[in-house]
Amino acid sequence: MLIKLIIRNVNRNIQTYTIYFLTLSLIYCILYGFNAIPNHPIMSGNEIIQDTMLKIMSQYMGLFSFIVSLAVSFLIIYATNFVLQRRKRELGLYASLGLKNSKIGLIIFGETSLISLGALVIGSVMGQFLLLGLSYMAGKIFIVNEHIGYFFIDKYSLIILGITYLLSEVLILMLIIIRFRKKRIISLLQEMNIENKSILNKYPQLKLVIFIFSVMFFIWVAYILREPHNILLLKKWYYVIVPTFSAVTIAFFITLNQTILSIYQNNKHFYYKGYRTFKVRQLSCQANKNSIALAVLSMCLTLVFTIVLLGGSAYSTMKDNIAESTPFDFTISKGYDLPFYQQEEVDILKVMEMEGLDKDKLRDTYQFNIYNAPFLYDILLNREKLWQHDKALINFPVLILKLSDYNKILEMQGKKTVDLRDNEFIINANYKGTIEMVKDYIKSNPTIIVNQKKLHLSKDSLRSEVYYMTSVGNNDRGTFILPDKYVEGLKVDSSVLIGDYSESTDRLTFDKFLDEWIEKYTVNVNNEVHYEYKYQSSSRLTSMYTGFMGVLVFVLIFIGIIFLIISLSVLSIQASTASIDSKNNYNSLSLLGTPNNKIKRIIYEGNFIHFMIPCILAIPLGIIFAKVCIAFFANFMNTVVVMRFEYLMFVFSVFSIYLIFTNMLCKKIIE
Repeated sequence: MLIKLIIRNVNRNIQTYTIYFLTLSLIYCILYGFNAIPNHPIMSGNEIIQDTMLKIMSQYMGLFSFIVSLAVSFLIIYATNFVLQRRKRELGLYASLGLKNSKIGLIIFGETSLISLGALVIGSVMGQFLLLGLSYMAGKIFIVNEHIGYFFIDKYSLIILGITYLLSEVLILMLIIIRFRKKRIISLLQEMNIENKSILNKYPQLKLVIFIFSVMFFIWVAYILREPHNILLLKKWYYVIVPTFSAVTIAFFITLNQTILSIYQNNKHFYYKGYRTFKVRQLSCQANKNSIALAVLSMCLTLVFTIVLLGGSAYSTMKDNIAESTPFDFTISKGYDLPFYQQEEVDILKVMEMEGLDKDKLRDTYQFNIYNAPFLYDILLNREKLWQHDKALINFPVLILKLSDYNKILEMQGKKTVDLRDNEFIINANYKGTIEMVKDYIKSNPTIIVNQKKLHLSKDSLRSEVYYMTSVGNNDRGTFILPDKYVEGLKVDSSVLIGDYSESTDRLTFDKFLDEWIEKYTVNVNNEVHYEYKYQSSSRLTSMYTGFMGVLVFVLIFIGIIFLIISLSVLSIQASTASIDSKNNYNSLSLLGTPNNKIKRIIYEGNFIHFMIPCILAIPLGIIFAKVCIAFFANFMNTVVVMRFEYLMFVFSVFSIYLIFTNMLCKKIIE
């Protein structure tokens, strides 16, 4: 009997539960997909560095999965509260028919459990498809084992979904027990028309003062955060700043409604025109009921906008930096700078062939030499301005490259070559730690003497090309490019082989070959290992760089999507519940002769404004916080990060989908 009643109630209240069900399904889907990706077999194969980064990723995802579990529980509890509020009359009737509180509570618990269980099943299936897409993306971002199939079922992630489901059900049960334990449910029949009263409603002037204060507070926050280092205050005073910010946000939204309503009412020509009185009253009533919830949602959406801008900008920077730092598939260098290395110049490709390399696995290879100048880096760099780990650089010779080799490297990259006069040279530098000093050196219009010939800087004096691969942001500290004839007789610092893989070459397999090959040419001196050959590959460099940044982007995407969906779901539940509460008002408009298309437009405009209210603070604060976070991130990663506003289109697209769906649901409710 009870089970039939639960199923019947779910079917009867399907409009109320639709958004709740779809949102839970999406959250379970995302929770499964993002938790399963670190355990996917495709992530195996890229060993030491990638394995370490995957462990970090697993730790991050575990922590944030716990946070998301709490967020999901909040959504479920919030939705349950709304259901209880909307069904006061129905629950009161149950009590009047003799049902005990425990059975009524069991009915509500059974309904939410059934909806949540259905969402769990659907979300798990959807999550499997999401995992296929994520594994493909991970294969492109992390350069991992692409020869393993993408289909994979992760038991650990399924267990997390089960725990999340059980945790939410326990919290719902506790909520129902607390709500129904001491209260006579029949009294809910008399609560239908009780209005919420607040001391602020009696003193509108106080509301205005609080509103002005809150606006000034946010202006002050924006002013303070003009300087990114001021965010360090949060670390020191977080126990004061976070509660204060939250309290002021709540105060802003509590007083916002009354302030806007007063402005409209004072402008009688505007207020009484058309259906504006009805619209304003509807929005005012909805805002009064949900002011604290709107404040919380605004803070959540602020987090979403911050995360999306930071994560999207970091991802674009990561892609751009990797593209700039990997003009070739591999770089192999042979050093001559230590006396126990072989001092005769060698053909690196032939040495590799002797060790079993299949030459057909490579294409477009080119070997060149890097030379030592007859002067040190102290002519170019200032020791006091160098970063600590670069200070010894001034004791080493400046590196020199032949113009013909430099132009050949540019040709391989599809770039325009450089022309120099007989007595000219240029400088190539792209390292953040030295580039400003190189620019200062160029301003002094210097000359150098090589092989008894004085050379002057060319007009095109500074280039920033990558002619050998090292790591992102840590490349050329300053190399002089000279006409070939002036390089003859200089000491060779190293020989470098660059090139690309053939289409059939497996990147990870080739990296393993290089790892094993260079180990054969190690020299142990005083318990210190020296590598005569060194290598860097595009896959290895990408893994090193995306290890941290890839984890960051994945975690930010994960958190951002979850909080975005939860926030929009709560807004949608509020809007649909308001439509149910206002059904009689819309029916009255219809009886007064208002066309159906006009009523639909009023519903759409009301929903649109309701969805935008939390964004009044969320968008500007999100941009401000993102700007500060990006400044810190750029400094930490030793790179330049440009804020990419195009990623907000994703947020607005999800906004639009939820708004359209909510509008359709509200129209169906009214009809």
